[in-house]
Amino acid sequence: MVGLAANEIDPTMAARAAKKSTALNGISERVSMAACAALLFSLFGLNMVETSPFVRDGDDGRFTHQGQQRTPQGTGDSMKEKLPFDGAISHYYADGLPKSVRKTIEDAKNRDILSANYPYDKQMKSDPYRDSYDALQIELVKLQAYVKAKGTRIAVLFEGRDGAGKGGSIKRLREHLNPRGARVVALSAPSGREQGQWYFQRYVEHLPAAGEIVFFDRSWYNRAVVERVFNFSTAEDRALFFRQVPEFERMLIADGINLFKVWLTVSRAEQMRRMLSRERDPLKQWKLSSIDVAGLEKWDAYTRAIAEMFARTHTAEAPWRVVRADDKRRARLAVQRIILSAIDYDGREEHVAGPPDPGITGGPEILPVGDG
Repeated sequence: MVGLAANEIDPTMAARAAKKSTALNGISERVSMAACAALLFSLFGLNMVETSPFVRDGDDGRFTHQGQQRTPQGTGDSMKEKLPFDGAISHYYADGLPKSVRKTIEDAKNRDILSANYPYDKQMKSDPYRDSYDALQIELVKLQAYVKAKGTRIAVLFEGRDGAGKGGSIKRLREHLNPRGARVVALSAPSGREQGQWYFQRYVEHLPAAGEIVFFDRSWYNRAVVERVFNFSTAEDRALFFRQVPEFERMLIADGINLFKVWLTVSRAEQMRRMLSRERDPLKQWKLSSIDVAGLEKWDAYTRAIAEMFARTHTAEAPWRVVRADDKRRARLAVQRIILSAIDYDGREEHVAGPPDPGITGGPEILPVGDG
């Protein structure tokens, strides 16, 4: 073998070194996450294995209730204290969820899609997802450069059922964008002063200025869905909202704002699977709220509210783009393509940033019926 000069690099050796570095970084990240989780459990006096009464069991990844297989450490009140909301999600899964939905979850393996009418049987594999994802990230950076240079304004509303992946989709959109020009708006419940304002007023101040992209993690459509389900507003409030919202959105569009309304939907079984995952994971428990927990038993009430919202706010000027999000990876790619394919920015690669997968995206007509 001929020796290399001091300033030469063997491409094969470099590739091997890069792979080894990537693998070591991955191991380091996993170790760090595990250590962080262990610290959290230690601080709160929790047992990492026995915290939730709902776990994956065996090599096939099926979910099983702990009561069906072994007795966890701690029972009764001591067990409840280890879970957010006194283990209400696990209790609803065991006692309140329709048996057919629970059986779907228990019979599923890790990558199984739980919806019977979803166009794919398995979740997207990692390698093809990463290839598409990385290419789309470059397109998003191009889009932001164009938005800044041209003074374009983009507002993206994210709505959907609890656990549908709104926050995850937003996170993947912003990953490589400059935060100065791409921000998230996630408003808390209105203050007393805001309750005395025009309903849309507190959202108006967060609309994008020239050169900005704004992602609304829930929006003015709270009035149409969650406020109806939980009676946070009156029938008169909602009637006024439905009269005003089409004109409000037409005004935004006429003023030059590129408005995207994205609705993420999941089956009842998939929603339950994700909520259970959040309940037992100390790094995800912050995502849960009392509304999320109470909403589990209001599936049908949400369905009725969603149907009315689409019937009254899906307009030619501001249509809803529905994404079936039972597979998080496919949904994230679809959301990115919805935005990228709609704006003719400089240097767009059509084969990368073309229209989203028609099997999981469309208008309200693609919403699944019943439990999804």
